[in-house]
Amino acid sequence: MPRRGPSCSRGQGESGGRWSIVHAWTPRSALRVVPRASRTAVATSCCPRQVGDYLRTGERFIRRLIAERRIDYIKLGKYIRVQRSVLEAFIESGRVPQAPGAR
Repeated sequence: MPRRGPSCSRGQGESGGRWSIVHAWTPRSALRVVPRASRTAVATSCCPRQVGDYLRTGERFIRRLIAERRIDYIKLGKYIRVQRSVLEAFIESGRVPQAPGAR
């Protein structure tokens, strides 16, 4: 008989199969405590998709900016995050001043 884990039960489920999902569980490694300093940096950072939405551009453009090192980013394992302050600085650096005498 196959070994059953805590997330499976034997019998007919809604899908009509032999096994059905009863509940999901979280691995112990996902329950780490994040230091307070890291929480504030992560809380004010966004993934490339969110940055694209914020700037009203595509995610691909943001990933290109990161690849060209035109904006600073944080890498957390395989995940990329961009801080809001970096975005504000990037927007400000691209600002073109109004010409004198223009309306």
